[in-house]
Amino acid sequence: MDTVQQRNRSSVSGAEMLGSLRNNELFPDTEIPSNDRKRALQSSESFLPELEESGNSVTPLWRRPAILVSAGMALVVLIVAAVLIIAQVNSQKPPAVSNLTATPGAANVDLRWDGPDVPYSVLLLKDNKIVADLTYLVRGREAWIPKTAALAPAGACYLIRPATVASTTAAPSTDTDLATQGAAKVCPKP
Repeated sequence: MDTVQQRNRSSVSGAEMLGSLRNNELFPDTEIPSNDRKRALQSSESFLPELEESGNSVTPLWRRPAILVSAGMALVVLIVAAVLIIAQVNSQKPPAVSNLTATPGAANVDLRWDGPDVPYSVLLLKDNKIVADLTYLVRGREAWIPKTAALAPAGACYLIRPATVASTTAAPSTDTDLATQGAAKVCPKP
């Protein structure tokens, strides 16, 4: 019989159960709080401090860390570039002609030399004075001087120097002057 009563109790509808709960018929000893008094959703204690407005002061651009670092790095780059340029200019030696050879042939004189890849000028000398500028005959680091055009007279010498030396500069007379101009001189034997 106990099981029958339990079945009857469980067969009570949800609406009946809710109505009896409202009237407190099922548990007369307990007091159900009324719906009139509602609990506040806020707590009286604050867990985080209140933020105060600091004003609308804008930090000047020159006081921002990113600008200071960028300006410092730009200054360092400019100083390094200036030092490298000054060192490059001061350490450069003028291009110099070396291993100059003159090979006379039947119809021409073949001039060959070593040196950096820069333009060169070839000058015809007679009695250590510039007679003609033969730069138009230069191809790289060699020049073919034709004998038929009187560009290779007997006893003539050839001065090869970098084209950066002004063409109006006098022919060097000593080895020191040759080295200063980065030039070389050769007098082919007929």
